[in-house]
Amino acid sequence: MKKSYAALISPIILPVLFFAGKMIFFDHDDASYFRKTVFETLAGILPFSYLFSFIYGAPILFILSKLNKLNSVAIILSGALGGLITVFIIFLYTSNLGALKESGFLMAISAIAGAIVSLSFCLLAKIPKHSGPRLVLPHDSRKVRRTDGR
Repeated sequence: MKKSYAALISPIILPVLFFAGKMIFFDHDDASYFRKTVFETLAGILPFSYLFSFIYGAPILFILSKLNKLNSVAIILSGALGGLITVFIIFLYTSNLGALKESGFLMAISAIAGAIVSLSFCLLAKIPKHSGPRLVLPHDSRKVRRTDGR
């Protein structure tokens, strides 16, 4: 799949996981819980997922491809960093930076969410795990050429 299609599809994984997690793990005895969760997912999580994927993810992909370092490890680590930056921007926007110190769980979940979106992008776009030439070890007889005539 092309990288552009993968970039359009991969941010959907976050709202899907959010919705599934809320429906499975949280108490939903209230009759309007499903409606509220659908609204929260479609009006809150989905736009933020796409917004930060394109504001943060697209430049990272461009920079990594120009540096010839486009690999899944770099993309997933930068996605985790993007998740942390996202929650920091949201706390900065709400002027509630004091709560940022107390919410280590939210920071961890944001980093994991960014890594999951990045991982789904790598899987859809078929980004290799490593970029550049592979290390050839001398004990691997299939890849070593003999120069002594044997």
